[in-house]
Amino acid sequence: MIAGFDCHATALAAAGVEVPKGKPIDGVNLLPHLLGQNTSAPHDFLCWRAGAQRAIRMGDWKLVQTPRESSAQLFNLKTDLSETTDLATKEVAKFDELAAKFAEWEKGT
Repeated sequence: MIAGFDCHATALAAAGVEVPKGKPIDGVNLLPHLLGQNTSAPHDFLCWRAGAQRAIRMGDWKLVQTPRESSAQLFNLKTDLSETTDLATKEVAKFDELAAKFAEWEKGT
């Protein structure tokens, strides 16, 4: 899993530009991953917001809240890439885990 903001960090690293220590940027330098020097996942989870829509992706799971839906929806992207089956009421522990992780992330933004 990567995000668009990783491109910025990767481009800076490829150009040899150091990010000032007092001005961190979002994103992960993907060069070690692309060159096979790092085989771990660049991110444990990704969160994003766009207006009233918000989401978190962690592993195969995605929790989404959109203005169209009254409550957040949970999807297992490994078995449901089209996000057609909401598992929020069947996978309550996973729903709670992702909701808590998103809330933790949101505090820092």
